[in-house]
Amino acid sequence: MSGTALDIVRAAQQAINHGGHWLRELPKDILNIGRKELWKQIKPRNRKPFVDFCDFCRHKLPDGLECDVEQLIRLCDANSEAQLWLRSELAGTQAVTVKQGAHHNNVMMTSKQGNGAPYLLRRLAKTEPAIVKRYQAGEFASVRAAAIEAGIIKIIQPLDAAIKAWRKLSKPDKAKFQAIIKQH
Repeated sequence: MSGTALDIVRAAQQAINHGGHWLRELPKDILNIGRKELWKQIKPRNRKPFVDFCDFCRHKLPDGLECDVEQLIRLCDANSEAQLWLRSELAGTQAVTVKQGAHHNNVMMTSKQGNGAPYLLRRLAKTEPAIVKRYQAGEFASVRAAAIEAGIIKIIQPLDAAIKAWRKLSKPDKAKFQAIIKQH
């Protein structure tokens, strides 16, 4: 979608307020507003500029979206790319809050464990903010790829996995495996 920052923000506001068929374009609009940082071009009335994307989302109409990020995630349910980006933005904002020493109790909004995208994004936001920025810019195909780059996820090479499995084999199984290898 082409247009000025204001045009794209107005389209997103209309989709949020009216719902229905308007929501089809909302994920694209949100990705444009967020990744291209179009929200920074919107000057709110009677207040300082928006601190971050989440601040822009929560701000009342006509300058903001008057919608929290969790609600946007639900509205973009048909677009996993938009949902993932929104979750990463939410995680990044929360990590900044922690570093500034405020709102410690509001940091974790979902499970603290696991290897899903929200967890990985929180880890990245806390330890590797530069990689989060690169992810948001579209440099990585997935949060997992960004986490691999950061060293949070370690990729086990096939040879390493085979050696580990070999060590666990019984003597009869090792003999069977050796026979199979000799045939190839």
